[in-house]
Amino acid sequence: MRCAAPLYDNGIRAGIVHHTAGSNDYSPADSAGIVRGIYGYHTRTLGWCDIAYNALVDKYGHVFEGRFGGITKPVEGSHTGGFNRNTWAVAMIGNFDVAEPTPEQVHSVGMLFGWRLAMDRVDPRGTSAALTSAGGPYTHFPRGVTPVLPNIFAHRDVGNTACPGRLGYAALDRIRDVAARFDKPASSADLADSMRGGAIFSR
Repeated sequence: MRCAAPLYDNGIRAGIVHHTAGSNDYSPADSAGIVRGIYGYHTRTLGWCDIAYNALVDKYGHVFEGRFGGITKPVEGSHTGGFNRNTWAVAMIGNFDVAEPTPEQVHSVGMLFGWRLAMDRVDPRGTSAALTSAGGPYTHFPRGVTPVLPNIFAHRDVGNTACPGRLGYAALDRIRDVAARFDKPASSADLADSMRGGAIFSR
């Protein structure tokens, strides 16, 4: 369903949190089909040539690669009008105006951002003025404006949208905290914590 080769930027300077605004009522077995449906909608209906987001995370903490081109490379998406360049977007699968993201989802999103932003030495808890708005109808920042933004921010911070929902937005500090723990090689404590609740940890 892709209609163009990936576009690469010259690095990643910030992470952006989204939600898909779909149903929160799905099983682990449903998630891949949901991602496939989003991919079809973004390509065949919206004409974006590929899925908009760089990655997606379901409520069970499962991570899915989004836009094609290499998850370790600065692939430019079409997720945040005016701020697609030099950013890396993760969409939480669900509607977080009506429900909170699960602890597993928040943890995986944070780990994913920590891992990815570390490649470009971006502090998950920091702020910067490294992004210049490309303007357009989907952002409230005119072209050429360079706002000061957190290094992990929400779609609604720059866009004319409520995304990632009020409860998703409330989870941003938790996402940043997790990301800050995973922006370096994992310690034995981090490894143990990542397995908490499972059979290996219990053993």
